[in-house]
Amino acid sequence: MPQKAATLIFATLSVLYPCLVYFGLQHWSYRIFGFFIIGVGVAKFWLSRSGDGRSGWVVLAVTLICGVAIWAFPSELAVKLYPVAISVLVGSLFALSLRHRESLIGKIARLRGAQMTPAAVRYTRNLTAIWAILLYANALVALYLARFGTTEAWTLYCGLLSYLILGGFMGGEFLYRQHYMRRLGEHPHDDQSI
Repeated sequence: MPQKAATLIFATLSVLYPCLVYFGLQHWSYRIFGFFIIGVGVAKFWLSRSGDGRSGWVVLAVTLICGVAIWAFPSELAVKLYPVAISVLVGSLFALSLRHRESLIGKIARLRGAQMTPAAVRYTRNLTAIWAILLYANALVALYLARFGTTEAWTLYCGLLSYLILGGFMGGEFLYRQHYMRRLGEHPHDDQSI
């Protein structure tokens, strides 16, 4: 199965996880969620192992750690920490890329054929930093709700609101980028620009 399909399946199951927790806590053992997380992580790694590189190993490690932690310390809190871990993981991938000459978003833009002018490099570095901050903030809210909120509030935030916030930011950034590139005199729909 191609890497994109495996990533889509992994993302879909991660998005559905809060709803599974909400309905499953009433009927299933906590350890079932640990096995689910391990299974999804191993399947994603196995299906996309040919092109995932180091990030594939990191995702596998995080899912294994989360799954084993739930199995070893079965509790509602442990079950609810998975979205926190994923948000911290992705935020860290963005943040750690800022230590290198090319940020994560800059690398993605270059691989898609964008012409990386000095302005584009600055823009993608700033955007990478903003994504890292946003994802860390998302993790803090999810952690707070996992620890102090109701299961309903946690499910609503982790299963819907966080995705609306992140999707809204992504859409707003896309619109801003069109304006930004026009201001720089670049063509927003040109594949050779960011």
